[in-house]
Amino acid sequence: LTVRTGLWVSKVQALDGKTGNLAAQGSVISQMIVQDLNPATKARETTRSTGFGQQMHYDDALRKVTYTTKAHVIGPQGDLTGETIVLTFGQNGQDIEKLEASGDITFKEVDRITTGDQLTYDAIKDEYRVIGKGRLARMFRTTDQGCKRSDVASLTFSRGTDNLQLEGGDQTRTQTAADTSCPPPQKR
Repeated sequence: LTVRTGLWVSKVQALDGKTGNLAAQGSVISQMIVQDLNPATKARETTRSTGFGQQMHYDDALRKVTYTTKAHVIGPQGDLTGETIVLTFGQNGQDIEKLEASGDITFKEVDRITTGDQLTYDAIKDEYRVIGKGRLARMFRTTDQGCKRSDVASLTFSRGTDNLQLEGGDQTRTQTAADTSCPPPQKR
């Protein structure tokens, strides 16, 4: 089934022909055509993004797709898992304006792996924020000097850059150290 955003979905349970909303359950797989700004070339590219979850709901008026229960989205920015992932699209139905994930998230990029309890991506700022609510947020990143691990209450970083803002909380301290356990880089 394809709807206005170029969203293809397996296992559709309900489709509202008037609103364009749809719901799917049971090992849902969807594919979306998204436009993305390549951080290296600064050129806009059209790519495919694939989403998985036990449930999926698409709200056409809000241009929002929500995956719940073992949610997983693989796209041009990386590989994201969590209990819930919500993508909000721009007016053209292909630009991702906002991305939110919660519940034991893992975000894998080419040279970074970040874990925490909540992730938010703001496309206007091209910025991610990861918060560790029940635990520390953690980032492994491969640098020219080797593997670095940061354990913090929250961290903010920009896509495709080494800009990283670490924040401790009242009960935690910010710590960055060399580490030998960096996972291998992801292939693109």
